[in-house]
Amino acid sequence: IRELHKLVGNAETEDYEIVVGFGGTQTMRAALYALRKLRDVDTVFTQTPFFTNYQSQSLDTVVLPSDYPTSPRMMFDFDPSADPSQDNVVEIVTFPNNPDFSERVAEVNDPTRLIHDCIYLWPQFFDFEGFEPLAHDLMIFSASKHTGHAGSRLGWALVKDPE
Repeated sequence: IRELHKLVGNAETEDYEIVVGFGGTQTMRAALYALRKLRDVDTVFTQTPFFTNYQSQSLDTVVLPSDYPTSPRMMFDFDPSADPSQDNVVEIVTFPNNPDFSERVAEVNDPTRLIHDCIYLWPQFFDFEGFEPLAHDLMIFSASKHTGHAGSRLGWALVKDPE
């Protein structure tokens, strides 16, 4: 995985832990669950347009039956600038975005409250000319988009802080 990222030039891997999952979906769910437990999250935010599975992933993963009355909200009309503390928010940043391949910039200020979905950050989807490899705290990748094998179900996260 480290050699692949070095060859493609899409992400830094030195000083990152690699967490492997059963596809990008499972890896995203694990990231949402971990951040919810570590950061006391009650809002998951993503900019529109967004990957439609985010809503079900967030609710399936983050909302536990035992805490349904206080479960997190998936917000698509949330304005991070309206909540200066952003203490209870996690933002999923798609880079490049699916479905329009735009280059997104995070709106939440705390890098430990961001999940960068880099599923489409491969040469067949993105122009790497002049691109500096990403070095975010939490980045999620998938082999299925890179190789064109949707059934391969190999996903991984590059995690700067293993805690």
